[in-house]
Amino acid sequence: RNTLQSFRRAFEKLIDSETFQPKFNRLRETSPALAAFRTPSDVLAHQHNEKLVTPDQKDRVLHALVQAWQEKEPLRQAAEALLFLSMYPVLSRVYRSIVHMYFEESDAAAEVRLEFMRQVARWNPRKSDRVASNLWLNTRRTLLRDRDKERKKVEAVAEATTAATLLLRDGQKEEATASQLWSLEANNGPEYSPDDIELRQPLAWLVDKCGISRRDADILIARYLCRLSWKAVSEHLQINPETARQYARRAVLELKAIPNLQDLCPGFEDSMCVPQVESKNSRTLH
Repeated sequence: RNTLQSFRRAFEKLIDSETFQPKFNRLRETSPALAAFRTPSDVLAHQHNEKLVTPDQKDRVLHALVQAWQEKEPLRQAAEALLFLSMYPVLSRVYRSIVHMYFEESDAAAEVRLEFMRQVARWNPRKSDRVASNLWLNTRRTLLRDRDKERKKVEAVAEATTAATLLLRDGQKEEATASQLWSLEANNGPEYSPDDIELRQPLAWLVDKCGISRRDADILIARYLCRLSWKAVSEHLQINPETARQYARRAVLELKAIPNLQDLCPGFEDSMCVPQVESKNSRTLH
């Protein structure tokens, strides 16, 4: 299984291989902070020494490794191995804090490694010289935030499924499910492409039941259900962004004027999928 320990063992095997030392020698040439070490093991002994090595000294080594990863593509694998093993103690703490949120341990381990390397790629030495703490805290914060979002979405799916089941009557399963789809996506951000088959039912509601033109319905779905920016809407439908805004504004007013909207499209209005009319003075293309 690809647990965090298995990643550690794989990297340890890599740095002990005969082919790694030449790459490490090239790493040493990229920075004075690495030149003092004769072997990869010397680097790790330095980074894991809690008594004789200060955090600033460790950060200088991490700084050199991150810079090598960002700037020296042929040395990325070597830099990643040393970064991962240097930071393994704190990454294992991150792993333990999130593993219970995943169905498989391997998923949690893969996410920790992937997010850690994302932070390495994003790290800007001009903003902070506290490399270890920034990489650790940002990795942990991002993973916890993303898992919390996923948990809320799972809960929303469960609530939507329950609500859709309660709406089932007289063979209206498809409409009830589509109604909840609008509600779910209105509160959980983009999940579908405008061309996805799941959106045919909402499109049929707008065109057949509400009398909205196909063009305007496509705009409403792209903007308010798929949550595309106006620029993306205009590119998808081959229409000027400001024109798309005007069509959408008019279509929203038409929807709001329908007195029996709830009868035509059960749950449509209550689920917040009839958006507020955007201000005529709002010209920024998000």
